Amino acid sequence: MGRRESKDSGRVSPNLPPNDIPALQKAMRNAGRVTPAIVTDGFCPGCGTAAPLTDYAQCAVLGGGFLVVDDTQSLGVFGALTAGFAPYGHGGGGSLQRLALRHPVIVLVSSLAKAFGVPVAMLAGSTRVVEHFRSESQTRVHCSPPSAAALAAALNAVELNRRFGDALRLSLAEGVAHFRRGLKRLSLLGSNSLFPVQPIALPPGANTVAVYHALLNLGVRPVLHEGCGDHRPCISFVLTVRHRLTDINKALDSLVEALPSGALPTEGVRSNESLQRKNRLYTPCELLREFETKLRLPERWL
Repeated sequence: MGRRESKDSGRVSPNLPPNDIPALQKAMRNAGRVTPAIVTDGFCPGCGTAAPLTDYAQCAVLGGGFLVVDDTQSLGVFGALTAGFAPYGHGGGGSLQRLALRHPVIVLVSSLAKAFGVPVAMLAGSTRVVEHFRSESQTRVHCSPPSAAALAAALNAVELNRRFGDALRLSLAEGVAHFRRGLKRLSLLGSNSLFPVQPIALPPGANTVAVYHALLNLGVRPVLHEGCGDHRPCISFVLTVRHRLTDINKALDSLVEALPSGALPTEGVRSNESLQRKNRLYTPCELLREFETKLRLPERWL
């Protein structure tokens, strides 16, 4: 939840720590006559945690305000927790679908540029909220609408998700699990999540920026970004369903080569080489065994 300023009220909302429900409740009580709005991401890929949206929604109801959820990361990845083996859930509807959470105080905003790969944004909520946005928002006055090509791509992405989304997400989960197993054997696992953005926990003393440039020189392009909380440089790998087993193994090999000699445990490097010689991904049963205890955690998804 970030700091926001309202031109209408002149009020600045507090910058609250993530998941701090008591602090949020206090801020809502101190909102005065201003209609409060809780603004949050649905999921943080950096630390692999989901926001407690059910608790946030309850705070919004009690405070007479709104909960605005940016679900860009989760949309197209997470879905409903229904019967059948699906590590990410079914449907790809995002955090609200995963939690089966619906309420008039919730306003959902999201870009389709992540999982769906389309440069358009969407807003969803109650009829009252959407109609108010339609009639009063300055966005529709000062911004150009999406192009016909972007709209056609969005419709095509939604149709592909309806027909093949669950199968694609299962394939993605298998690739991410294979990558995570390699990271674990190298003692580089930086997240407790199966989300396809995987941060790397570099060994103590390793120069993050130097490792990043070494990976680029080896033909591997990870993401260099600020870490959660401490804002220190961090490296993450973004996996997609298009990454083949050979691509994932190349990334793991490049990590070993990019790090200083002796930075990784020898046994871990040997175990990783053995893992790659298997030349296959997880089977669904192996995935279930690997993550069966984590599948039960509601707010810390995998």
